[in-house]
Amino acid sequence: MEKPKVLATKLTESFNVKLANSLDDMRESTDLETKVFDLNSKMKNMLSEYKSKGLNYQDVCILNVADQFRGFKENIKILLKLILKGKLDAHYNPGCSKETLKNYFFFDCFHSTAEPHHKVGNEIYA
Repeated sequence: MEKPKVLATKLTESFNVKLANSLDDMRESTDLETKVFDLNSKMKNMLSEYKSKGLNYQDVCILNVADQFRGFKENIKILLKLILKGKLDAHYNPGCSKETLKNYFFFDCFHSTAEPHHKVGNEIYA
């Protein structure tokens, strides 16, 4: 069985190829003007920057709800808390805090921290 990270990378690359082909087809069949931003390459470059600066480019700073899904009972508790109280619990992982968050690339297992978001946004809207 493939490791989740390897599988996710393969799926992302496959999706990107299909998306690029679809955009090419759309450009050929319409007069729409499109702008392409290669987020995958940008993310790889930013991860390399974090690595070269000695910052954390691998670990997540926050343990979030996705990390807590384990079994039916736990999932029901999490969902009920979300429905009834409107909140999800998130906790800093050891070594991370509000003060050190800026040294992390990944906020949680799905999202980057503020600095990578700002860099991407600035490039897209430059």
